[in-house]
Amino acid sequence: MATIFLLLIIVATGAISVRRYGLVSIPTFMVVGMAVYSVPAVIGYYITPFSAGRFFQSASDEARLLLALAWFVVGVILAVNPAARPRWNNISATALMPQLQEVELFLRVLLVVNLIGLAMIAFQEGPLFFLQARSETLESSGAITQFWRWTNVLGVTLALAAGKKILSAYFIFTTTLYFIAGDRTVIVITLFSVALYLFRDRSVSELVKSPRVLGLGVFAIFVVFFGKAFYLAIKLSNFSILSDSFNQTDPSKQVAGFEPLLVHGHLETVISTGFSYPLAEVVRGTLGQFLIVPSAFGIDSQQFNVTFTETNYPGITYGLAYSYWAEGYSVANIGGIALFSAILGLMIIYANWLERTTRACTRALLVLIGSMIAVYIYRNSLENLFVFMRQMVMVFIPIQFVVRVLSFRHARSDPQGLASQTGTAPRK
Repeated sequence: MATIFLLLIIVATGAISVRRYGLVSIPTFMVVGMAVYSVPAVIGYYITPFSAGRFFQSASDEARLLLALAWFVVGVILAVNPAARPRWNNISATALMPQLQEVELFLRVLLVVNLIGLAMIAFQEGPLFFLQARSETLESSGAITQFWRWTNVLGVTLALAAGKKILSAYFIFTTTLYFIAGDRTVIVITLFSVALYLFRDRSVSELVKSPRVLGLGVFAIFVVFFGKAFYLAIKLSNFSILSDSFNQTDPSKQVAGFEPLLVHGHLETVISTGFSYPLAEVVRGTLGQFLIVPSAFGIDSQQFNVTFTETNYPGITYGLAYSYWAEGYSVANIGGIALFSAILGLMIIYANWLERTTRACTRALLVLIGSMIAVYIYRNSLENLFVFMRQMVMVFIPIQFVVRVLSFRHARSDPQGLASQTGTAPRK
């Protein structure tokens, strides 16, 4: 009964999102991501983390009802939001396109920043850094790599939107390098961001018939299920790892790489053990991300995960994803789930509203943030989610500042030319 109830709420929320915001929109992408991480509760099974083998456990009705509550709160917020705009295919595509001049200048500056970051990483870790173990690149090279990855996603999104083939190819290449280095999530976030730009004004029939939509969908599924095997095969020069993944006949091993099955286990653990985490620490860790260097003030965005792991899986110091719903329940039980659901829904509709009402490169940042929330929040903590937002903003603001300075200088030297390009030239 709990499963049917959960399914009905999921379907209703999806219908509300598509009807009010469109099939290709930040809210609908959020529904997709949330649905993927609700699969264990729907099918009734999850995998216990760090067990001797990947054993399936039965999902509890309590976990299903908690997720049903989360879906209900999010669905209500999507339904009553007064700032919802018409569907994308009712909005002029021309009105939604960024100002080309600003995008071109932004892409040039972004390319320079990306090349500098790539050179610094190659100098620090070696030119084949992406073939090293994940711990030697993504986890040890520090802030440079963490910031550099977002220049890749911004570059892919804007270059494809502006129709810049060479820049698109370059940024796709660098994003692929980061994927091979050991990060599947960035690829999925990139796919969602690109889809928002390329397909938002398409009707459902056009989307179904589009080979590009099919290609992106197949690629996304490949990354989710076989992405890790792919980059390990390249790192180790052993493609039997990938072929073994394709040829796997044991169903339990085939789905073992499906992360939501493991992430759901954290919620079950919190429910069964009664693990609790102070709300004050969540607030402190989240608000601390508005500082440029939170660690200088003793703020650790990973504190929830550290505390949760030490309490429930002593001796384990690696390989454990976060869980948004587990953190919510640990804060205030059912009230925590309702609170975290409301935060998710409000963040999504606000990002959607800002993205629809801003122009040019700022909209690309908001597309990236919205896609990241839609894809990444469920296997994360609230505090750590804001870490990624802070990184994106810290990448974007200096570049946008340089763009504005260069635009201002150009405006002073050629005001009539700039006005004609931006559509502000006086009428005769």
